[in-house]
Amino acid sequence: MVEEAQKAKEEGKEKTIVVSFSGHGLLDLGAYEKYFAGELSDFTLEDADIAKSTEILKNYPKPQNFKSR
Repeated sequence: MVEEAQKAKEEGKEKTIVVSFSGHGLLDLGAYEKYFAGELSDFTLEDADIAKSTEILKNYPKPQNFKSR
């Protein structure tokens, strides 16, 4: 994905790259079992951790809002 974006940038081409960050559930089956059994506890990220994570994406283009037909 990153390689395709860099290639398009170098070639001066506009390219749409679609990325899905959703899980498929196969690896989460244990977590689902724990959730439904009431065995999970809430976890809150600190603001500094969130800022650190989002800093990585600051130079990437922002998604545009799309309207359905």
